[in-house]
Amino acid sequence: MSQLCNLAKCNRTSRGLCDCCKQNLCLQHLTEHNVALLSQISPLTDTINTLGERLQILYTEGITANCCLKLEHWRVECHQKIDRFFERQCRQVNDLIDTKVRLQKEEIDRVRTKVAEIVREQEITQKDLDSLVSTVRYLEAAINKIEQTTLQINFRGFELDEESINISEKNSSEIDISKVFNNCKTFNSANGSYSVLACNEQYLLIHTNPNLCLVNRDMKVVKQILWTYDKIYDMCWSATLDKFILIEKYNIYIVEKDISSIEVGQMIEKYKWLACTCSDTCLFLLVDTSPPWIGCYSISSSMELIQKWQVFEKSSTDIVDDIVYRHGMLAMMVQNTQNTDVRIELRSVETLTCVWSLALGIFSINESIFRCCAITCNEWIVVDHKNNHLVHVTADGKIKNTIAYHSTPRRAILFEPNLLVVITRTGIQFHQL
Repeated sequence: MSQLCNLAKCNRTSRGLCDCCKQNLCLQHLTEHNVALLSQISPLTDTINTLGERLQILYTEGITANCCLKLEHWRVECHQKIDRFFERQCRQVNDLIDTKVRLQKEEIDRVRTKVAEIVREQEITQKDLDSLVSTVRYLEAAINKIEQTTLQINFRGFELDEESINISEKNSSEIDISKVFNNCKTFNSANGSYSVLACNEQYLLIHTNPNLCLVNRDMKVVKQILWTYDKIYDMCWSATLDKFILIEKYNIYIVEKDISSIEVGQMIEKYKWLACTCSDTCLFLLVDTSPPWIGCYSISSSMELIQKWQVFEKSSTDIVDDIVYRHGMLAMMVQNTQNTDVRIELRSVETLTCVWSLALGIFSINESIFRCCAITCNEWIVVDHKNNHLVHVTADGKIKNTIAYHSTPRRAILFEPNLLVVITRTGIQFHQL
């Protein structure tokens, strides 16, 4: 006697053992189970494609590209040091001879003037003639001596120590923001300072009224320069330019990494800038309009517009507060002016397609802008000034942790893999994690 399908209320004859549920099923249910299995292929394909894109980013903008860029900067700096040393030695060589030549040239000019005067006056004494002859003989002997002078240069072979560069593998460890108060130090900033932060691998750039300051990890100011322009809205570090980029309301400034000079960015367009962030190839600028848009500009002296994205539809009540680039993605802090909620979104820089969006449970009537910062493992920290919180967001867009902060936080940045810097109303906090 034929066996019936094992599923309840099915009176059809079983046609085989289902691979997924291990039951004897009829043809219809076998087909349904097969379709259900096939439906799981599509999201799996999407995941595979995403993983492939992530691997590609590792080469184009990730681990290897970033390391090669650092090596290139090191090579350029070494060449510049050699060039400067060469120029100093050339000046030293020239100085050794120039002093002697200059003295003899001055004496020749004096004698030539004296002879011209005698020729013009047509009058000379024997004493004057003897003096001129003696001077000329002295000059001739001095110049003969200079001509016979040789300079000996002793070279010591240039040896490059193989330990000058050490390349090793280092895995980024996850950050636990619940430990921010275990080791905390305060850097006192002056009243009227702007709440902006940027950093490279060596220094943190801050504004402490009235100066721009480079600060090391020990909170010591290594250099400062007077800031004579308007309010700084945002700033970021460009590894490609090896310089800092600062934005005012309508202007952009390029600042040398040692803050020795400040140059106005030469841009054709002038917009109301709100935030900035850099990849290896582009400068992303958030324009404060309704609806907001983001411009992708070439990282060069001309800063030409490459692409322009309108973030939301014209009818949208969403506004963008902040943008931060990391590994081919842009994190955005978004406020909705109608329902007053705040969220963080992650978007692809290629198309600005939304990867994920996370409502943060923060409600604000557009009182002031919300900021975020990138940390290790492609995770994020949202600075919640409304509730005095730091919100830790995972790489896949989930809240990992929320901690109450002791003062009103305004902005944060990860300076080195384990040093979180937070600007508050009262100063700048350095948290060793």
